[in-house]
Amino acid sequence: MKMPFIILILLLWFGVALAESVNNDIPDTLSASLDRDSARVGSVVMLTLSYQLPEGAHVPEEPEIKGLEGLTIIDREVGVDQIRVKLLIDRLTPWRSGPLSLSYLDKEDKKHTMTTYPVSLNVLSNLGEKPEEARLRPIQGIIPIKAVWLQYLPWGGYLMGILLIVLGLVWWYKRSHGKKRSIVFEEPPHIRARKQIEGLEARDSLKREMSRGFISFFLKF
Repeated sequence: MKMPFIILILLLWFGVALAESVNNDIPDTLSASLDRDSARVGSVVMLTLSYQLPEGAHVPEEPEIKGLEGLTIIDREVGVDQIRVKLLIDRLTPWRSGPLSLSYLDKEDKKHTMTTYPVSLNVLSNLGEKPEEARLRPIQGIIPIKAVWLQYLPWGGYLMGILLIVLGLVWWYKRSHGKKRSIVFEEPPHIRARKQIEGLEARDSLKREMSRGFISFFLKF
């Protein structure tokens, strides 16, 4: 009885191990596609990177995508099992990416890289199907985005600063070399009072002398 039970346990263990091995052996895959085959200069195209990861693996919050060097990236959206990248077509030369690769982390946080083929598209000219026959016409009445007088504003600031410096020097010169006020010496109050008293006493003595002289003059007669 024990033998069949042990064999059953071994079979169950072998099945679980085989299932885990199959899940771990699922290969990672990466594919890339554009939303169109041709675009004009100034257009925005969408690059879609679709991927499949082994069990327990994940893509970092900031995915590391290589192969887009030299291309103008406008925006990037990370979704479930795919990443969408908006690219600007800003050249007339052939538009082509390099070999594309995407890094991810397995369940043990070890870094791995998936690769796929480059993508390309045909760039169309905005001058029509025959750009060599197109005639360029001058655009008239262009409104300047910046006032003309603004380019002279720094010079005006420099001149104003120099003028203020000159006026400051003139004011300082007049203040330091102007006419000096005459110094008036004022006597102390007690000296002025004493002189006034002495003057009054002198006038009183003069009056007394004059009175005596008149009296003596009349007495002689």
